Amino acid sequence: MSALWSSVSRFRSPLERFALAFAVIVGVASTSQPAAAALIELDSSFGADSITRDTDTGLEWLDLRYTHGFIDETNERLAPGGDLFGWRRATTDEVVTFWDHAGIAVTGTGDSPALSSDPAYVAAVDALMNNLGLWQAHPSVDFTHGFTAEPGETPGTWYTAFLARYWDSDLEQFTQAAASIWTEREANPALPCCEPYQNWLVRDFTDVPEPAPFALLALGAGLAGFGIRRRRVA
Repeated sequence: MSALWSSVSRFRSPLERFALAFAVIVGVASTSQPAAAALIELDSSFGADSITRDTDTGLEWLDLRYTHGFIDETNERLAPGGDLFGWRRATTDEVVTFWDHAGIAVTGTGDSPALSSDPAYVAAVDALMNNLGLWQAHPSVDFTHGFTAEPGETPGTWYTAFLARYWDSDLEQFTQAAASIWTEREANPALPCCEPYQNWLVRDFTDVPEPAPFALLALGAGLAGFGIRRRRVA
């Protein structure tokens, strides 16, 4: 900053100094603007890179690998004293927005949504699934599947949302992917052998605001005015 002010001082005219100082401050203000919406991985007490922060919505998402449990079991963990206290189940709309910010559009509903072969889409699903954790892995398809906040219309059921990626053994890569919403599932399967679902959990975060552009502009104008006043006094 001292170098920049030295450049300003080389101008003889107070008006020239003011104009250059103003331009410098405008440049600083523009570069201090918050970045566009982004997903940022963060560490937490659950482990390294266990939280994904969406800077646009102001929500933090807990990796699904830490959220296994039936509805009642997870509710106990979400209650005061539980290890998930402070988190809550995300609404379906929140899940859809989260996916959208990760480059993933919903391809259908139910257990058999339409599949996408778009490489960019497949890569986005693959990346988010690796980040959040799998629910089921099969020879040709993997799922990341979790309960959302809405109970199903049928008693004893709950709505879920899932991501799926499909492996092509010939090409040795994932070539298709899907994102399904509003899939109704049993909240508490009767068979004890069945693995409980994961849960889409979110919480709000408070971010430190960036310096306001107008505050920086005011500071620049003040500095320029101070330089002009010093010249007059001299």
